[in-house]
This record gives sequence, structure tokens and C-alpha cells, in this order.
Amino acid sequence: MLVAEGVAHKVAYQTHPERFDYHLTTKGRDLSPVIITIMQWGDRWSRLPEPPVRLLEHPTGRQLDPHLVDRRTGTPLDDIDYRPVRQSAGP
Repeated sequence: MLVAEGVAHKVAYQTHPERFDYHLTTKGRDLSPVIITIMQWGDRWSRLPEPPVRLLEHPTGRQLDPHLVDRRTGTPLDDIDYRPVRQSAGP
């Protein structure tokens, strides 16, 4: 389904038997902030003593601590009083 929706594409790595790796497309990579945010939410509210997955910078191995910011100001969203507003449907 992810291939059919253009989120990933198959790359053959073996012919007998036929086996594939799945690589993210640009569309799939654009999901990264969504997946990371959901992962961080799960880590915060999990009962596990440590998060099951860490994000590491490749190739240094440095652990990352991502957060969402306003692109224009660099201000973390946690520090902004914001609200979603529905856009009008237009003409």
C-alpha cells in the first residue's frame, strides 16, 4: 500500500529468491516530522523506563533531540500560544 501511494519504492537486492528493500520517496521522507512527533509523544507517555528507539545522526552517532519550531522565528512551538484556524473554502 505504501508503494501504491508513492510513500516508498521497492529496490531488489536479491534475485533467487526475489527479495526487496523498501526506500522512502520524497513523499515518504516528508512524513518524517509526523512520525518523529508521534514517536516523541509515545516516549513521553509510555510506561517503559527508556524509549525503545533513539534518533542518531549518521555517521557521527550523536543522539538527536528534535523539536518543532516556527520556521519564521525559530521559536519552539511549546513556547507559543497558538491555535488552529479553519481556512475559508474560497469562491
